Amino acid sequence: MYVFRATALLSIALGSLSLSSSAANAFLSPAKSAPTYNDECGTGVVTAVMPLDGSGFAFTPAVGNGPDNYEVQEGGTYMMTISGVTECAGDTITVFVQSSVSGNFCFNATGGEGDYSGVFSMPAQACFTLPVSYKCGADAGCSHSSSFKAQGPSSECGGVHLRSSNFDGEGNVTGEDSDCCPEPATSVQLGEACPSLLTITPPVQGGTSTAFYDGNLPGSLAFFFYSPPGTPFFFQGCEIFLNPPFNLGTTVLLDGEGDGQVTVPNGLHPCGQELVVQAFVLGMGGIAEVSNGVLLTFGN
Repeated sequence: MYVFRATALLSIALGSLSLSSSAANAFLSPAKSAPTYNDECGTGVVTAVMPLDGSGFAFTPAVGNGPDNYEVQEGGTYMMTISGVTECAGDTITVFVQSSVSGNFCFNATGGEGDYSGVFSMPAQACFTLPVSYKCGADAGCSHSSSFKAQGPSSECGGVHLRSSNFDGEGNVTGEDSDCCPEPATSVQLGEACPSLLTITPPVQGGTSTAFYDGNLPGSLAFFFYSPPGTPFFFQGCEIFLNPPFNLGTTVLLDGEGDGQVTVPNGLHPCGQELVVQAFVLGMGGIAEVSNGVLLTFGN
């Protein structure tokens, strides 16, 4: 209850800024959740995935009850053929490819009488495996809803995946591509302490970050807010870097020196995404202490 009352007080103190009233468990809440894979097996079989630009390609049959894997290369352009579709009567279906790392993507495949082909490009930061489903009609919503899990040539209802792989100079697969983000994770201080100093360790994807708050109000509660980068402005002499509406992430009870720290999971943020974090401490008369901002860039 105190957290929500404090959020309301801070909203009033900042006037025109819009705050989210929902507190997350981490000041870096996930930008997107992992996909929910469809278990409804369709009749369509991915019979071919062929490169159109010389990118790497291979096929690996299923092991046991697992999926078939078409080995593909990040950034490559391919044509996929799905045959034997009986759920859809039109001349176009939407192919739905799922990834919790690089994001879901969709493309249209055209044809008719159960056989469809379409061209797609792998994301530049693709990694690991990407399950394939399909939906009836052109430009269907790029989501799990109403999709059918595609079969593989040998896996049947075990499914079929695109697997982002590494290739040698002769086109041979050398291993699974597990480098999901070539961008470095960075943490940059914005502005000056006012008077509290906030530092945060760089946000490596899938890892954790630790925030260190160096303040002057022992026993107080520090509120951490985050948002995309905004246009800086001044409030009570302190520079604010948050971009409204912004979100309350976590709170930290400061120790006898007015300091505190917290370690939180970074969540499933896209590679290269930027967020600003800034902390506030409330006193009896309103905002008593403001930290500098910290610009976080998610990476490896």
